Amino acid sequence: MGKLLAVDCSTSENSVALLDDTGTLASFCWQAVKRQPDGLIAAIRHVMSTAGAAFESISAYAVGTGPGNFTGLRMAAATLQALALPSGHPVAGICSADAIAFALRREHKTTTPILIVGDARRDRLWTILNSAATDDLHTITQVIPVEDLGSMLADAQMLVASPDWSVLQALLTRTVLPPATLMRNGVSPTAENVGRLALERLQRGTWIPPADPIYVHPPVFIDPVFTESSKRPIQPLP
Repeated sequence: MGKLLAVDCSTSENSVALLDDTGTLASFCWQAVKRQPDGLIAAIRHVMSTAGAAFESISAYAVGTGPGNFTGLRMAAATLQALALPSGHPVAGICSADAIAFALRREHKTTTPILIVGDARRDRLWTILNSAATDDLHTITQVIPVEDLGSMLADAQMLVASPDWSVLQALLTRTVLPPATLMRNGVSPTAENVGRLALERLQRGTWIPPADPIYVHPPVFIDPVFTESSKRPIQPLP
């Protein structure tokens, strides 16, 4: 297949990468301001220019779908869907936690189950258990109270990592005990690993979910409150 453009904005460490069957052609990472994907279009243009590639050479797109930063997930997905619209090329949705597990398996040469833990706010954690020993990753997503993490890990032999290490370091350090193993530093999904995983799945014909962000909380609807002033009829312009 041709080139694949990948983006991940699920954390404050945003990234863009251009890949093909030979490897990574160009990549760029930047720290988003206020956890928003500022400069995404500029980063994509920079990567394309660095690789000396035209947008017409892209035959597929891949986006990290989280869980993670609400604004970043939506902006990344919408941007790639807009770029893919004229050509009709596919936009693959890759769970950002899958991309982390994909990288950890290669780095540590392990088939041990990998638990990715993130901050779901509201005294909750999101957890994704990756139990696959191959690249056909299968994930089970849960949102649990913070105090339930210990019972989930009891006597479990697994590798535990978090993209929210700066927030969860104290909790994970006291909760993740042998036989579980804690990655004692932050691990962020990268566009490069999102792209590599998407390429392998596309080449094998593995079904890939659409580029829909993974939300860990259901939408909240609040009934509007009407005041007396809001009920006044609108006066026509003179």
